[in-house]
Amino acid sequence: EKDPLSTGAHQIKEGQRYRRYIDLMPGFHFSVPVESVYIKHGIETVDLHGRLMNLLKVEEQFDASAIRFKGVNYYWVSPDHGRVYKSVQKPLPDFPSITISFIKLPPYL
Repeated sequence: EKDPLSTGAHQIKEGQRYRRYIDLMPGFHFSVPVESVYIKHGIETVDLHGRLMNLLKVEEQFDASAIRFKGVNYYWVSPDHGRVYKSVQKPLPDFPSITISFIKLPPYL
């Protein structure tokens, strides 16, 4: 099953489910299944380093029940080609969310 964020997040179907596997340390947790469901929230205007862009907000609700780790990630993607421009992600249990945004945008935007 391909990662829907890498194949065009703008094409994610409402409620689409996806399974991936993660490895976590400490604790030597390998190939932990993570179940995700994706929800589209519509277009938002996002400031990317002084440039305003109209991007589709996609929410990923995830659950790695084997290690009691669940949370929500957010992605802001191009509604035209699905490229992720900004995200807020929960990478680890007991770790704060991190925000990732592109500093250098492609020249075609």
